[in-house]
Amino acid sequence: MKPRVRWAFAGSAAIVLGLLTPAGSFAAAVPSAPRLGTFYTSMTSTTVDLGSPADDGGSPITGYVVEYTLDNYQTFQRLDLAADATQFVISGLQNKRTYRMRVAASNANGLSSWTNSVVRGLYPPSKPRIESVLVRHDALEVRAFSSLYTSMTISAGSRHCTLKSYQSLCDISGLTGGKSYSVTAVATNPAGPSVASDPVTATPVGAATKVRSLKAKVVVVKGVRRIVLTWKAPSNLRQGVLKGVTLYDGVHPGKGVQSRHPWSTKLVVDKVSRHHTYTFRVGAITRPKGDDTDIHGASSTIKVKVK
Repeated sequence: MKPRVRWAFAGSAAIVLGLLTPAGSFAAAVPSAPRLGTFYTSMTSTTVDLGSPADDGGSPITGYVVEYTLDNYQTFQRLDLAADATQFVISGLQNKRTYRMRVAASNANGLSSWTNSVVRGLYPPSKPRIESVLVRHDALEVRAFSSLYTSMTISAGSRHCTLKSYQSLCDISGLTGGKSYSVTAVATNPAGPSVASDPVTATPVGAATKVRSLKAKVVVVKGVRRIVLTWKAPSNLRQGVLKGVTLYDGVHPGKGVQSRHPWSTKLVVDKVSRHHTYTFRVGAITRPKGDDTDIHGASSTIKVKVK
């Protein structure tokens, strides 16, 4: 007696439940198609998450078959996986080539239908993305990202820095403070270079120019002589923020002292002696915004004689 197909009806739809055998039991079928999950791509291979079929066909899963091809399966590579496999790894793919891939599950009754997808060999990195640029003293601190790169070169004018794989932060030094630069990044891997990132314009901080209109005046109050120094702010802060002033004074000839003071446009020097000539140098101190690094500008010099 030939096996008969048993049917169940839901409305007008007929559903095959199994094969009715002469003994009245149902024969197992092939499993349903397996499921594919996340693809994890590295420089040399791709790892794919594998999910078991929703229906094993009434017979335990005995394994999986993976095939991938460049010529529509006229020729192909094959992987045979164990029944408990939850991932598989495909390696040796050609750079800049996309393969068709299919996966089937098996049980004692044969192979399931195929689950179709594609898997790619290594391609050049994605277009880099410049995340941030922090201005420093004659330098820029740049953070950039791309995918699957062995190196990434970040450039500002003729200066550049190179990151290794998985690094993302570098300093470009040797720049001119107060000058604007176009910052770009290009990532590279064995498949070739990426396209250049979108440019970002940034201006590093430089030392401020000299303070202006430095003047010195001797004043006498109740017989005590003092020197009053006054000046104006530099004409160009070169992107910095005024934070202080440096004073070199020659109150003790041959033993000058350099001191730092909060920013102002006036300082008073006490305890000066008659019949001496003093030399003073005054320079502005700036900082990059959000940074606590002092940048000392060039000094203006003045001499004053106390009579």
